Amino acid sequence: MVFDETRDLWAVAEGVAAFFAHESCGKCFPCSLGTPHLHRLVWNWRRGEPKRELLEELFLALERGSLCGLGQAAPWAVRSLLERFEGVAR
Repeated sequence: MVFDETRDLWAVAEGVAAFFAHESCGKCFPCSLGTPHLHRLVWNWRRGEPKRELLEELFLALERGSLCGLGQAAPWAVRSLLERFEGVAR
């Protein structure tokens, strides 16, 4: 995906998190519980309630505990946004 400077990157991250929460098959707990939680945390972050420590812990749980690539990839967009553009306005 390519965006210009007018695109709200947190809205994109929220949409990506919602996608992963919806697409989880529910087979493993890290993904079935973690992806909706990731979506909620990103939703809260956009509204001024950052919980960076919780996000970092959830990233690890999803990447290490999920049985398939969907759960393992779920945090990538949010992690990338935090690493590269944490100062981007919410």
